[in-house]
Amino acid sequence: MSIRARKMLVDLDYGKSHGKIIFDRDEMADLASLIETPPPPEHLLSAVEIAIPLFDKSNTITAIREVGPDGTYYLWLRPGYYLSRIVVDPDDVFVDMTYKDEHLIYCFHNATRRNCISITAIISEDPGGVVAGKLMQNLKDGIWRQYLVREALFKPDVQKLPDPSGPVPAIMTALEVGQYLRVEEKTVRNWTSDGKIPFVKMGGATRYKKDDIDAAFSSGLIGNSTKWAKKIHKK
Repeated sequence: MSIRARKMLVDLDYGKSHGKIIFDRDEMADLASLIETPPPPEHLLSAVEIAIPLFDKSNTITAIREVGPDGTYYLWLRPGYYLSRIVVDPDDVFVDMTYKDEHLIYCFHNATRRNCISITAIISEDPGGVVAGKLMQNLKDGIWRQYLVREALFKPDVQKLPDPSGPVPAIMTALEVGQYLRVEEKTVRNWTSDGKIPFVKMGGATRYKKDDIDAAFSSGLIGNSTKWAKKIHKK
């Protein structure tokens, strides 16, 4: 899925100090590449190192970042650490993560009209590289990345996402899709009514193919596009 990519802010956690990089771009970019590929150097505006820790003594960061609409904030952690708790405002900010050169990198894309996004997060040690290991084994799998992100993401009343390593039905109900994507069943039904998730009709019942859900999720379409509705109307 192509989206508008604008301002990009990067915080690099060095432990006792941190780096801050700003990129300025305005072009269409693939959502997957926005997450997995570093910002292009030709759009670099500034890069500085600041001699204070990014996280406070309680291992917490409270970051208010003026990325602007369609802007992206990257939080690049020191090796051997991960985010054990994440709170994001507004709720519509898309959160994902990747792994590069022994670092976990968290990506926050602002698809809203607000200029600033707020992130409160707790950094924790990753003994044995458990989180990094799981991500490395399934780096291209959007569902796995979201499973790891949402284990830390705090949102009241959001259902837990089942471990993706367990068996998932090829054909799912709205409840099962909600559990799979870690959203409420009513959210899945709303997406279905709005044409924001692929589904099929089996008699009078609405069902969801896992392969379709995986493809739509990896493309960033679920909950964010009416593309599926347009396909259905054409039929």
